[in-house]
Amino acid sequence: MKIIYSILCILLMGWQASAQCLGSEQEFKDYYKKDIATHDVIEGIWSVTSNLKIYDRYNILVENDYHSQENQIAIINDGDSYISCDLNKKSNKNDKVMWIKTAQTGVYLYQHIYGRSGKTAKANAVMLTAGILEYSYECPKEELRQIYGDTLRDYRVIVELKMIKLYPSAEDIIKFSPASGTGFALSSNGYIATNNHVINGATSINVRGINGDFSKTYKAKLILLIKTMTLQLLKLMRSFHRWGLFRLSYPLNHLMLAIQYFA
Repeated sequence: MKIIYSILCILLMGWQASAQCLGSEQEFKDYYKKDIATHDVIEGIWSVTSNLKIYDRYNILVENDYHSQENQIAIINDGDSYISCDLNKKSNKNDKVMWIKTAQTGVYLYQHIYGRSGKTAKANAVMLTAGILEYSYECPKEELRQIYGDTLRDYRVIVELKMIKLYPSAEDIIKFSPASGTGFALSSNGYIATNNHVINGATSINVRGINGDFSKTYKAKLILLIKTMTLQLLKLMRSFHRWGLFRLSYPLNHLMLAIQYFA
């Protein structure tokens, strides 16, 4: 039915394009990579499958319109809530969609605020498993009346949504999360020894603990890999004239350095 498809477009394209939204999918991926381990599980790029159900006055299902993975959205933090950004540029700028964390892990209060009627549809969005979010809600009759007058006065419109997370995956979170380990100062001109597994695969290396000061961070680079000993030799990318030469002995707070890397 043509009218049904029109309703579907109006109801489901409420993914806004607000000022907080970025421009491209790659920009969103770069946003998620930054501090990736600190983002809420709902933040990411999602594929949306929708199922529109229409019931008549006798509560008989008269239409069931299913659309598999018809849209992609990005969900980002917006202070006290999480908002959606439409990646397919089909957004209805009059509407606002948000998810609010609850005290229950994996459960979010979903709100779809319709710009035409000012009414809000609400639902409990549940993270059934990692990367799958499901919920359903009834479209406010006031919103339908704004669009079609009394044509659908005696009908109920139920929207069922299933969202599958595309990015970041569990592998992405591991890959782009910072890791850390320890190393030892070898010389006064900035050479440091650490184990191979501490910085294996790193593209950026930071060092803390110079002269016992763990509040400051300094860049370092890989100089040498000794495979037979699983050791790696680092060098600080700046010099310290008063950095003493330490022996492998106590006090360890002046000897052991904290090394953090970013893959």
